[in-house]
Amino acid sequence: MSSQTILRAATHRLTATPVNELPPIAAYLAASISDCGSILSAPLSQKKASQEADTLLVLKLKARITSLLQDKTVEGRWTAVILVKATIEAGQWEILRGCEPWVHSLLTILTRPDPATTKRLCIITLTRIFRLTYAYPTLVREITTPSLPSFITNCLNLVSVKPSSEPVRKLKQNAVLLESVFCALLELLPHHPTIFRPFSAQIHSLILPLIALTTSAPVSQSVSELARQLFIHLHHCAPKNTGSDEWRKALRYTLTAAHQTCDHLFRAVVEQWESADPSLKQRSRPGDYSQPVGDNGTDSLGLPAWRGVFSGSERLVGLLRLISGFISMRTNSSMWIPIGSILDLTSRLTSITTPSSSSDDSIPGGQMNPEVGRKERECLFGELPRIHAATLNLLQSFTTVLGPSSIPIGQTCLDQALWVFEAEGFLAEVRTATYDLIDAVLPIIGPSMTKAGISALSPAFKAACQELLPSKSNASEAGQKTSRPNPAANNVDNFLNPASKAPSPELLVPTPSSLRTSASRLLPDILNFLPTEHIPPALRAEIDRTAILTGHEPTMVSSVLNPIPASTKAHLTNSSIMPFLARAHASSAAVEGLLRPRMPVLMGASKPNNLTFDEDEDEEEEDQIATAPAINGAIGGGNLFIHHPATRPAADEEEEQEETTSRRENKRSYQDEEMTGIIPVPMQSTTTSISETKRVRVELDQQKPTQPWTQFKEPSSSLLGGALSQPVSTTTAQPVSSLGGVTKMDVESSVVAQVTGPSATAAAVGGAGSDDGSDDDDEIPTLNIESDTDTDDEMVG
Repeated sequence: MSSQTILRAATHRLTATPVNELPPIAAYLAASISDCGSILSAPLSQKKASQEADTLLVLKLKARITSLLQDKTVEGRWTAVILVKATIEAGQWEILRGCEPWVHSLLTILTRPDPATTKRLCIITLTRIFRLTYAYPTLVREITTPSLPSFITNCLNLVSVKPSSEPVRKLKQNAVLLESVFCALLELLPHHPTIFRPFSAQIHSLILPLIALTTSAPVSQSVSELARQLFIHLHHCAPKNTGSDEWRKALRYTLTAAHQTCDHLFRAVVEQWESADPSLKQRSRPGDYSQPVGDNGTDSLGLPAWRGVFSGSERLVGLLRLISGFISMRTNSSMWIPIGSILDLTSRLTSITTPSSSSDDSIPGGQMNPEVGRKERECLFGELPRIHAATLNLLQSFTTVLGPSSIPIGQTCLDQALWVFEAEGFLAEVRTATYDLIDAVLPIIGPSMTKAGISALSPAFKAACQELLPSKSNASEAGQKTSRPNPAANNVDNFLNPASKAPSPELLVPTPSSLRTSASRLLPDILNFLPTEHIPPALRAEIDRTAILTGHEPTMVSSVLNPIPASTKAHLTNSSIMPFLARAHASSAAVEGLLRPRMPVLMGASKPNNLTFDEDEDEEEEDQIATAPAINGAIGGGNLFIHHPATRPAADEEEEQEETTSRRENKRSYQDEEMTGIIPVPMQSTTTSISETKRVRVELDQQKPTQPWTQFKEPSSSLLGGALSQPVSTTTAQPVSSLGGVTKMDVESSVVAQVTGPSATAAAVGGAGSDDGSDDDDEIPTLNIESDTDTDDEMVG
């Protein structure tokens, strides 16, 4: 089906269907229009006469959409908004250049009392139109610049109320479109900051109470996160060349507001922390402990008052997330980050941790304030883990953004994480934040860590292993510890149904997915970035065990690629987990490349190098032939006698030199010529040490030997020690097989006599010798040096 047919069917159905029945088929119509992008995006000037039908279809579709936008019914306008978005995305510039009437109609719908769904679709569609016109300056000047101020005003009126005499806005009670409005402003503000500049004060007053939520805030966490992002992007609306100053000023005010919140929230503890900032040292602590904890005035950032421990912790967590957003969000220009001030705040927050017992008068980082009641202290200690988790997330964002530049502060971040983990590691939120922070710091300072530093992190690493392992039955462990259980405390159902002693899988508390994800990312990085010789053997065994039991491929691959060094004691007890990796992930491409790497063939070497290599190889072969000893025993067993060949005649030497000179010119011809007789296997001689041996091949041939000096000679009396005075008959030597390129001969004789002449050679190797009167048809097994790639050689039987 062609695009023209699809567009004709969609246009006909849109025109023929009654307006009140259009909403159910709106999705079908939008999908059909999206499939016709080739027709909608084609310029009219390039269309041929045969394509006039397509032009008429496009004009008919646009006219129908325009009439639906101005329809009196809600169903018609709702359907028209959906079709406008689909048509613009399919037609791109060709439709955008004529969509100005649609933009005016959509802005009018925002001011009508239409349902919230229609207005939400209008906001989304207008945002998409303004975003698509950004690539075309002409369309920005014609459509976006005149219409965007009205769009901002209408959006702000949907969620807030503005008094006529004040340039501030107050949030409505039931602002259902707040999230859609914030998403639209956040999408458009960085691209059109000058248009947003007159509205920056109104937007600032609207989002300020939402960036750090308290118990009285009527919005969700997602809306609060959008408000924080919008607050950070407001520095783009600053005058020219002042955006970085506004960004730095807003960040410093946020840090000051966080310290001010801590002054009130931590009044139940006498802190031992001292700031390096002189302005913070002179801050006065609240003195009226009879009133509930809280801040009755606005802080340096302009946030409203709060009251109660829970509201204060919410305010502090929101400020920490705002600081993390300042660091992690992209900016148009380079910014100055106050590293010392941020670490000063995190040090203050992590120095106070939850005590191990409520009866302790002192806690890590301070002491209990006797003027504050016990109830407030317990509420504070209950909120500390949430504050610490937000602090660790701030350090993780801080380290990720700075990258290698965070080397000087990497160890400080790890120390603060360990303080929190040792005291509050029983909470999943704290463990997740700790794993993420350690995972961000290890690639930066992990290779330079010492054995003591790795040992300090071992509790966190072992806890990460336990996150991935299956949970154990607490009931069985409790039964093993108690020798004589109390009958009154026993569960009677356990006696009636013994199978109910073990808890069912449905009753076990599952590990949060975010916690498992953080732990699974941390384990491979432990082996990849930490020195393997400094990892404790017990920790390494625990990581390998966890990787095998869970089948975690990244951890198993990291364990194989980072083996225990041979210099350590653990190398003798630990072995590679390669078999488990190959069995668990046999179909993985990474495992296949690790088990059987394919080395590419090096081609295209220069010609001089090839010639030099050939000449060197020829010289090596000559040396091997001149100094190679003979094999006088079986390869698989028996006695092996070695001797030097007898001196050759001068005529043979001259002939050989001529043949060698001619063969050097053509390496292939030298290999094709066979040397009959038995070429001895190169072995270490008394005068020459040969480091490289050639593979030999057995070939049965009856040709006349071309090199008589290579045949077996009579062994000298000095070599045999006078033990043999007569030739000894041998059994038949038969070529058995060639496995893996190595030729094997089964010679059953214990001693091979050395004789002269071809007949004696046959007696020594080919079976029955000349002394036994063997026939001339007996075959003599010969060895020749041959290239393994030569397919013309065959075993002649």
